[in-house]
Amino acid sequence: MRPVVVVVILGLLGVLSVLVGVAAGEFRYSPLIAALFVLSAAHGYVTQVRRRSDPVPEPELRYSRVAFAVLTGLMVCLTALWTFGAWDYARARVWVAALVCAAAAAFCGSFLVLAAVGKVRCGRIWFTAHGIHQRGRAFSSFLPWESVAGVKPAWNGKPEVLIVAYANAPWERQQHARVWKLDQLPPVPMIEIDCTVLTCTPDHALRVVTAYVDDPDKRGELR
Repeated sequence: MRPVVVVVILGLLGVLSVLVGVAAGEFRYSPLIAALFVLSAAHGYVTQVRRRSDPVPEPELRYSRVAFAVLTGLMVCLTALWTFGAWDYARARVWVAALVCAAAAAFCGSFLVLAAVGKVRCGRIWFTAHGIHQRGRAFSSFLPWESVAGVKPAWNGKPEVLIVAYANAPWERQQHARVWKLDQLPPVPMIEIDCTVLTCTPDHALRVVTAYVDDPDKRGELR
């Protein structure tokens, strides 16, 4: 199914949830469920459907702040839904269901806590005179220029740009949020760029990375 069709369906389900909630006189769960559908549609639109414009070339590839804001909104809605569920089940003395909902609320809420303390971030990729830095949403990675073996486009269910390094590269990496694996470090020395989360097109990302990898003089302009 094409992404645009999925986005439209999710949007329509959001509208339907509001109408059903209004007709039933329910104004607590139905708005949150509607918001979940609408935010899911918005996330799909931003990452899969929206046409991207290529910015002026600069030593940085930015992750979409809009996509991260929508994702955060989804976590807020889920946390609120599970919290309401835990409260209502506890009032009805259905303790097992209340505990399950409370655990789910704590799990979803942990995303908001990690985002507040900076463990989970929007993310970006930037180039310096020393190498390539990647701050993913839940990890950080660095490769020095002399360790880079090449750059190539790839398709892993989504467009990617792979900055491949030698097997013995001094690869610095750290996973910041093990519970929330929004993105993961590759198994070998490499910087893997998911182009769906960038503000630019995959072609622009490939051109920028290739320009710095192939031209040492251009890297000399970096700080």
